[in-house]
Amino acid sequence: GFSRSISLWRTAYSTVTQSRKSLPDDIGAVTWIAQYAPHHSSFVPVYAAANHTPSSLNKGTLFKYEKKANWWIHCLVSNYLSKWYKYTNPDIRALQATIEKDLLDEMREVEEQANKVLSSGSTKKTTPADVRYRSISYLADFQERAAVSVRDKWYDFFWSILAKI
Repeated sequence: GFSRSISLWRTAYSTVTQSRKSLPDDIGAVTWIAQYAPHHSSFVPVYAAANHTPSSLNKGTLFKYEKKANWWIHCLVSNYLSKWYKYTNPDIRALQATIEKDLLDEMREVEEQANKVLSSGSTKKTTPADVRYRSISYLADFQERAAVSVRDKWYDFFWSILAKI
């Protein structure tokens, strides 16, 4: 046998699942999704409890360019910058590190707020389902913002790095 990299030029997407027993199931179960090859992408958190997948992760096809799809910007970056991988990789790594730090920082705040809502319990005016829905809404809104932000940062990066090459 031999080891095989998870980040190949032909990788369509990559996932990493995360289960955190220190958090309630609705908050602790996350799948991190990287569109296209992870070496030219960023992982975006998608909560198992959320009622939808972020829209920019949910669209796009190989047969038609879709600017609002995360997959296409990562495909574009990878196909174009791979020619200069040795020279562009430090910039790509720096972008990935910045995006990851920003996501993790915001994620902690959002999860803390969602957990507070979930822990507050129901009242005379709210049912347990209402409380759960409000908590999950924080997560769903965050993952939507995160996916769009990742996509937009990669577009900005692509256009700015073209001037360097």
